[in-house]
Amino acid sequence: PDDAPPDDAPPDDAGADDAADDWDISEPWGPTHEVHLSLEEGTWMSVDQHGDAATGVVVFDLLGDIWSMPASGGEATRLTAGPAWDTDPRISPDGRRIAFSSDRDGNRNVWVMDIDGGHPVPVTHEDEARVTDPVWDPAGDWLIVRRRTVDTRSIGVTELWQVHLDGGQGFALTSKDDHPHAADAATDGRFIWFSSRHGRFQYNGDPVAGLWSIQRLDRRDGSIRVVATGPGSAARPVLSPDGRQLAFISRDRTETLLEVMDLSTGRRRVVARDLSHDELEGFALHGTYPAMDWTADGLLLWARGGLWRIDMESGAERPVPFHAEGEWTLHDVARPRVDIDPVVAARLVRWPVWNRQGDLAFSAMGQLWLRTADGDLKLLSGDGTGYAPAWSPDGRRLAWTSWDDDEGGRLHITTHPAGRARTVTLPVEGQLVNPTFDERGERLLVLRGVGGQSAVDLGAEPWFELLLLEPGPQGWTSRVVAAIDNRGSNNRAPRVFLHDDRIWTLGTRPTEPHSPDETVLLSMDLQGRDVRTHLVLGGAQEVVPSPDFTRVAYQLDHQVHVAALPAWGGAEVAVADALPHRTLTEVLGDWLSWRPDGSLSWAEGPVIRTQALPSLQEDAELPEPASLELALFRPRSRPEGVRALTHCRALTMADRQHPEAVIEDATVIIDGDRIRSVEAGGPVPAGAEELDCRGGTVIPGLIDVHAHLHYSAGDVLPEQEWRYQVALDYGVTTVHDPSASTDLVFTQAERVAAGLEEGPRIRSTGFVLYGALDNQNAPTPDRQAALHHVRRLQTLGAHSVKVYQQSRRDQRQWYASVCAEEQVLCVAEGGGDLWMDLTMVVDGFQAVEHALPIAPLYADVRGLLAGSRTGTSAGTAYTPTLLVAYGGVFGENWFFQHDDPLGHERLLAHHPRRQLDARAWRHGAFGRDGDWHHQEVARSAATLAEEGVLVTLGAHGQLQGLGTHWELHALAGPGAMTAAEALRAATIDGARYLGLDRDLGSIEPGKLADLVIIEGDPLRDIQASTEISAVILGGRRVR
Repeated sequence: PDDAPPDDAPPDDAGADDAADDWDISEPWGPTHEVHLSLEEGTWMSVDQHGDAATGVVVFDLLGDIWSMPASGGEATRLTAGPAWDTDPRISPDGRRIAFSSDRDGNRNVWVMDIDGGHPVPVTHEDEARVTDPVWDPAGDWLIVRRRTVDTRSIGVTELWQVHLDGGQGFALTSKDDHPHAADAATDGRFIWFSSRHGRFQYNGDPVAGLWSIQRLDRRDGSIRVVATGPGSAARPVLSPDGRQLAFISRDRTETLLEVMDLSTGRRRVVARDLSHDELEGFALHGTYPAMDWTADGLLLWARGGLWRIDMESGAERPVPFHAEGEWTLHDVARPRVDIDPVVAARLVRWPVWNRQGDLAFSAMGQLWLRTADGDLKLLSGDGTGYAPAWSPDGRRLAWTSWDDDEGGRLHITTHPAGRARTVTLPVEGQLVNPTFDERGERLLVLRGVGGQSAVDLGAEPWFELLLLEPGPQGWTSRVVAAIDNRGSNNRAPRVFLHDDRIWTLGTRPTEPHSPDETVLLSMDLQGRDVRTHLVLGGAQEVVPSPDFTRVAYQLDHQVHVAALPAWGGAEVAVADALPHRTLTEVLGDWLSWRPDGSLSWAEGPVIRTQALPSLQEDAELPEPASLELALFRPRSRPEGVRALTHCRALTMADRQHPEAVIEDATVIIDGDRIRSVEAGGPVPAGAEELDCRGGTVIPGLIDVHAHLHYSAGDVLPEQEWRYQVALDYGVTTVHDPSASTDLVFTQAERVAAGLEEGPRIRSTGFVLYGALDNQNAPTPDRQAALHHVRRLQTLGAHSVKVYQQSRRDQRQWYASVCAEEQVLCVAEGGGDLWMDLTMVVDGFQAVEHALPIAPLYADVRGLLAGSRTGTSAGTAYTPTLLVAYGGVFGENWFFQHDDPLGHERLLAHHPRRQLDARAWRHGAFGRDGDWHHQEVARSAATLAEEGVLVTLGAHGQLQGLGTHWELHALAGPGAMTAAEALRAATIDGARYLGLDRDLGSIEPGKLADLVIIEGDPLRDIQASTEISAVILGGRRVR
């Protein structure tokens, strides 16, 4: 949002149309480098054995490859190599073949190869579902596999399937409805034992209370029975060689146990108590524990970074040592640098509407603007806000709405806005949006929020009233016609239309469970009755009939479509099947409106397109759309004059190798918005405004690279977002929101940058490139689609995009390669999937967001992440978001238990108290020392930072303001980072992550003056970080 719009000509698309069938995930898409690793330990290794411990063979997965070695241990032979990520090896009963899971064909499927790694062939051929964790049937011709699909929730659900080696798609053994997280199968030919989570995944589940059970499926009749359950859970069943006992894992408080059960009596006993932390609380996408094997020599498993053989009678453990050495090929990580432009351009234009005189009204930066037919820009909303303009049919009057945080919403009509404008305010109040005139220009419709909520967020409206306003002798009167659902902050409020004494609008209705709603065009009479459904339009976000009601434009999958609108009041019609329709855009089409001459107009960021539509035939040639670029710029807000901070301890972060370095008794001179000098005992220029910081420490402004603040409003935005004020209260001067309502975040970012409201510097991805089911997801069938999605968000103001659970490896590679070309930061939703996360490191993503679900991390994973660095790049960054760390109880619960947010006066200065009460008054989770997994994740993050990985702070928006400091304190938790290292992650390393380190992140001459003054010394006590005496943003003291 901070850069001027690009030239009209889009970048060349040549080479961007690679089809999925032609893309080889093993071929480099850009520059690569090699990483050499010599490993004697590994992370989350599945292991299997054929033969005895003296003469047999062991296979295991390590860092995306399959390895084999003698069963006694020793030097490992690499059976698979290359960029494909291969896991879950299982040896066939005859010892001649290995089944494994691989993404080598672009998606994760199950393959079979010879025992020496030769002749790999696919067994499953799924395009979207991910297939893992194969288990051989004793006969050797069937495999039981785990098949994961997604719905509206990207975590997805899993079923056990049975597939034959000779072909066919296989068939389901379990149901995702009855057992939504079936996993970890074992079989004797008749029975299949498997792990089953109790219901769909929920965060902060309690395995101690009993979260997983082991169930037994009888293949003769399909019946399923529970065989192991209760407190501590039971999962990852392994059948003994004689078929009489079942080994499995369970939880005893903080310990992961190995138990065994006699299948004839059901008696259980504990064999071992020192396994590694399991995935019972996590998503268990690769099992609740790595696969293990019970042989005549004991049970072979992974724990604590190594392989172990356990005597199942005595519990005695023997290590099975291994040595694996090789090269791994990683894509270079191109990290784009971003300059902070002194001019703020309006990139996100909403509600562009034309009148018959050629004037264009629109909303930008939360204000109402008019571009006259002569090309002049005119601000119509004055010092206030302006939204949702709508012209009368004669083009002489403009209806629009506004919002004032103190007074609420209003509806206005401006007469002759291009000339001597006169504005009247109608007698209706509330959150008002989308007014429209009838075809005679006499009546108005408008949506009004019903209020009633205690939350202050505008997006919290439970529903809208549809009001009909009519002029009369005593002025305008209004009445409620119907109730309209609030579709949520990431969806547009419906447009409403009056035609032939009927009201037309968009409606939504549910489809199948766990599937997105579908959109319909419906109408009703002026009493809100006689509701008729006319068209079914998939998941359309906007639906706009033409002025003569012969055509309908709609936005679907981010593009503009138009179809015929039949004059038909009978049964509903599905547009996709029954009517002529055309798609008019490839990259972006937003905020649709019809011009009075019957042409269709839409916004592509600051560019307004207008398309004449002589025909809807799919192959009919259309004229080129007319284009108008709205050049609306404002200077970036900056102060004048010189300021001096004196007698302060300056923790500059200028040398990131020595983050603890300070300048005592420093003088920091600020000229305008930038730092002029930093030196010990430096002079104060004459006339400078002085701030004595004696006894305090000045640090760079905090940078939260995973800050969620932007799902709080709908189309109408507050004048002042309270979350921004809370951020500034706590010295958070730059935020990056990697999942946000696109319209909200980029509009607000422009407002803040231009000084129209108070807030930190805002960067965002906009709405994520979602790979699961959603009406605003990002379908990505090929690289061209990835290019279009990235350019769509770039057009609206994004410098980064978030690839969120795109299920296929090739899809994720397309995004990485496109972002490298387009100079866009490509960050990944980690999704609690360790293997997916590591493939994104290999594929050159700039960051992995969220905790790697396994901790501690061993030399293999640490070496790969550290190896992403090159001489010119910091490599893939890691943001562990400890407050919501995967794999255990959320870290925020530790802070709610040990701190009292309601006792922080600073927090209550701008945080609505009742919304804070909802989070903090009765916070439900309770934990005990030793059971805080986020502390182990923090220790792994600290080790990664020591080894050169760029580790950054991201507080996930769990608790605005104070939550950023909780995340800071968690980074510096027991055995984790030093205070200086944690502050480095929260300042200069966050700036490096965002490509802003030339302007932000340290206290150095020439950089922007974003500073926080702390009473005390946070190097001695990181808890002092919340004792803030002043916050300076761009040279201006804001707190």
